Amino acid sequence: MDVKINDFDVVRDGTLVVNSSHTISFVIEDLTLKFDFIKDDSKEKRVRQEYQDAKTLISHLYNFDNTVGSGFSDPIEIAKLDTNEILYVLFAVYSIADNLKIFHYTWLKRPVKKEGGNHE
Repeated sequence: MDVKINDFDVVRDGTLVVNSSHTISFVIEDLTLKFDFIKDDSKEKRVRQEYQDAKTLISHLYNFDNTVGSGFSDPIEIAKLDTNEILYVLFAVYSIADNLKIFHYTWLKRPVKKEGGNHE
């Protein structure tokens, strides 16, 4: 079965229950994509991304501690794949205790846009 959201192909989706002190890691093709949870005094929900090395991207999720859920309505671009497609992620995080999270994720991809704005 193929699943699409608009012009995105769904690569994989799922749900994890994770201790907020643990790092979530996904390996897609030759990329490692990590997520960790950080709580700071600003209380501002934000994502800071950094490359650990050329093939490892860490997304630091700050203050994702809402019991009714936190996330983004638009896919976040992650990387260009060797298949000439762009990899994206959508996620929502629910806090069910101070140190326990529910992490819903959807990995998406679509062809790189041609000049003029259309996808290949």
